[in-house]
Amino acid sequence: MKRPIALALLLGLSAGAWEAAQARETPGEAILEQETEPALERGIAALREGDYATALDVFTPLAEAGDLKAQLYLSWMYEQGHGTAKDEAAAAHWTGLAAKQGFARAQNSLGARHERGLGVARDVAAAARWYRRAAEQGHAQAQANLARLYKDGIGVARDDRMAADWYRKAAGQGFAPAQVILGYLYSSGRGVARDHEAAARLYREAAVQGDRRGQWLLGVMLQAGRGVRRDIEEAARWFEAAAAQGLADAQNSLAGLYRHGEGVAPDLDEAVHWYRLAARQGHADAQMNLATMYHEGDGVAPDLDEAVHWYRLAAAQGVADAQYLLSLVYVLGEGVGRDLVTAYAWMSLAAGNGHETARDRMTLLESELTASQIVDARKLAVTLGGRAP
Repeated sequence: MKRPIALALLLGLSAGAWEAAQARETPGEAILEQETEPALERGIAALREGDYATALDVFTPLAEAGDLKAQLYLSWMYEQGHGTAKDEAAAAHWTGLAAKQGFARAQNSLGARHERGLGVARDVAAAARWYRRAAEQGHAQAQANLARLYKDGIGVARDDRMAADWYRKAAGQGFAPAQVILGYLYSSGRGVARDHEAAARLYREAAVQGDRRGQWLLGVMLQAGRGVRRDIEEAARWFEAAAAQGLADAQNSLAGLYRHGEGVAPDLDEAVHWYRLAARQGHADAQMNLATMYHEGDGVAPDLDEAVHWYRLAAAQGVADAQYLLSLVYVLGEGVGRDLVTAYAWMSLAAGNGHETARDRMTLLESELTASQIVDARKLAVTLGGRAP
């Protein structure tokens, strides 16, 4: 006898911004995990066996007759394309009918559809209304979604205090993503009085549930001794837990501890390993750190090509130190051909980003260029992603 299909296996969370992805259900999450009504048993059994055609035949008339649970299953089948062509409009239709019957999870899912324009016209005001209906019934994800809209001013007037209130409701139900975001609001004093102890407490509540961002942020607080007693060894453990889950911020933080032997035994191989994992995910600081290790031969054989590669990626993301060092690479012709125009472009970007040494050296570099070269360099700086001063 086959075991029932677990909800986690049926449904996947859509890609998107971290906060929205954690707080917002995908439309298909409106499916109920357990059903016992005899009228649905044959359809559910067929669904579990992968007999989608039979499941569709069973659920459709039930849904048309107004059966809430059949509507939810049918919505998921259209969303996934099981037993029928994938049809987001049909999925939204059935979710909408369930939502109008007052089912909070369906209301939250319908809000997500309106926010993202999935099967319905994108309408952030409608999204806010549906999130609110579910939130007022105590649905934690909907509360977090509504809070996010207030925080960012999407579909509603921006209101940090209202955002904090709704995050607090969701956090009080143990909803880890809301605990993390509410912790951030306390740490930054946004919508609430600044309170690092409250922030650290919320991060810990999320961390012990396995929330990787809560784990990393708790590690940050422990490393700095902010809101908690400083404990670098415990910080390292939380960084490692979050890094193992693939969080680039935590991988970069853990690498730094291994590089400097803080909270862990110094291990440059481990530092390079974790910096590389974060850098490959596009983490700008990790790219910069990895570049310097290759440039200096710190834990790896010196490799200017690798150093330049990572400097360039970090510089393109606006890291002033990377922009400055990349300009020096072009001035000296290290790993690249000597090119004062490109050097000036990167130097000007670094100076524009507040790099003091770059500002001091601009005049010296200008003295080695013609007026037309300076014009070309400034144009190049704009194409490289910034404005020359």
